[in-house]
Amino acid sequence: MVKRVLLAATVLVALSACQEQAPQPKNEAVTPTAPNAPPTGEPDGNSMAPAGDLASWMIGTWSFAGECSTDLVVTYEADGRLENAGNIGTWKLDGDTVTETIHERVALDSEYGGVEKLKSPEQLRYTVSRTDQKHGVLTINGRAVPIQRC
Repeated sequence: MVKRVLLAATVLVALSACQEQAPQPKNEAVTPTAPNAPPTGEPDGNSMAPAGDLASWMIGTWSFAGECSTDLVVTYEADGRLENAGNIGTWKLDGDTVTETIHERVALDSEYGGVEKLKSPEQLRYTVSRTDQKHGVLTINGRAVPIQRC
C-alpha cells in the first residue's frame, strides 16, 4: 500500500517534468484556516479568495497533468475530505504544509474497480504555494509539481 502512495507521488513528479515550469510563487503572507471553512468565490475559480486564505483557495479540483480531462486530479473539499488520483481520505493544512490521510483506494487491480478500505491509514505530507488564483505548486519530497485549478 505504501508502494501505491509512492507510485502516485512518482507519477506526479514525472508529470511535472513534462510540463512547462509554473511561474515562481509569490511570497504572500498566509493565514491558514481550517479545511472546513466555507469556500470563497465562485466554483469556477474566477473570483479571488482573500490573499491570506490559503485553505479556502485550495478548495476545489486541481490537475497535475496540465489539463483537467484526466484522472490525475486532486479534489480538496471544504469539509476536509479528499480524493487524489484514486486515493480517498482527508486533508488538513498547517501553515503551508498539507497532510493527506488516505483511508481508501480505488482498486486498480480488480476486474471492475471498486474501493478497498486500507488496513491502516497512510499519510503524505507536502507543501503548497499559491502562484495565482488558478495556479499553484505542490512541493513533494523537494520536487515542485505545478497544479492548475479545474
